[in-house]
Amino acid sequence: MKILSGMFKPAPSKRATRRISMSIPFRVYGRDDGGFNFKTAAATSVVTGQGGCLVLDKDVSEGQNLKLRSENGKTFSANVRWCAYDPMSNRRYIGFKVLGETNEWARNVVSYLEWMDFRPGEAIKAEAAKLR
Repeated sequence: MKILSGMFKPAPSKRATRRISMSIPFRVYGRDDGGFNFKTAAATSVVTGQGGCLVLDKDVSEGQNLKLRSENGKTFSANVRWCAYDPMSNRRYIGFKVLGETNEWARNVVSYLEWMDFRPGEAIKAEAAKLR
C-alpha cells in the first residue's frame, strides 16, 4: 500500500468521467489482507460515473473485489484499482471501479444527490434569474 503523500501527482488531462467530492455511506464486504472476511461501514470521498474513492478502515489489495451496499439496499461489485494509506489519520483510501452495469451506479449517485436535495449551480442561477 502506498503512503498517501506519494499519491499527489498531476492528474491525467483527460478523464473518462467527472469527479465529484461527495460522501456516500456504504456497508462494505470483502476480505482483508490477512484473509479474513469483513463487513464494515465506509464512505466515499469522491465519486465518478464509474466508481470512486472509499475511506476504509481495513487493509485490502489492488485487484481484489469488494461488495458495496448502499443505504437504499442496492449492492454493487467493485474492483480495487489502487490503495493509499494516510498514517496521520490512520485512514486507507481505496480507489475502485464498479464492475458490470455502471448506469445503475450512476443512478444510485444521482438518487443520493436528490435525497440530499442537491441542485446544480446552473439550476440555482436560473432560479435566481427568474426572481429578478
